[in-house]
Amino acid sequence: RVAYQKTAEVSLYIAPDYQGRGIGKLLVEYALNCCPKLGISNLICIIFAHNQASIRLFEKFGFQRWGYLPQIAALDDFLADVVILGKKVA
Repeated sequence: RVAYQKTAEVSLYIAPDYQGRGIGKLLVEYALNCCPKLGISNLICIIFAHNQASIRLFEKFGFQRWGYLPQIAALDDFLADVVILGKKVA
């Protein structure tokens, strides 16, 4: 038995020219709708803490903060914090 077989991670990247058009909302809805068919009961996402638009998007769907990793991601000009959001879907 696999310990995390009921948990999946979803990541979204919307090209800047297409942001703000509702594409992210459609993708999150699709991911959540697929979970029962796939036997997924926990859906998590890992987001840069400075990406407030993505955090707000997932929070609108009931995702909550399950973790915080300070300065874990080395970006071009700074060390970024990461937020882990999660939702029980089953």
